[in-house]
Amino acid sequence: MELSQYLTPAPNNTYHLFDHVNNAQLKPLIKASRLAMMDLNLNFSQVRSIDLTGLKGLIKLLQKYRQQNLRVSLVGVTASVQTYLEMTQVDKLFTHVVSQPTQLPYSA
Repeated sequence: MELSQYLTPAPNNTYHLFDHVNNAQLKPLIKASRLAMMDLNLNFSQVRSIDLTGLKGLIKLLQKYRQQNLRVSLVGVTASVQTYLEMTQVDKLFTHVVSQPTQLPYSA
């Protein structure tokens, strides 16, 4: 599978996404989904934004995995991406969305 510079594989079928997510960056995973044999984890901890085509790509990816009774989990979702997922209600489609914990400022 050819991966874009914004998508890197990691153990346990986890892929790290970077910077800005759009459909073009998810296409390799969508194409490879027909060969999927285990759940997919998408790490969003380094993602600053996602556009409408990225949302469509996530939905298409989710549909492909569900056809095979597999899950797609979003982990490390940044606050800005989480807000967008909630506004569009796409977060409700995924069974597992784990956001980055908000860091409390240090006080003296």
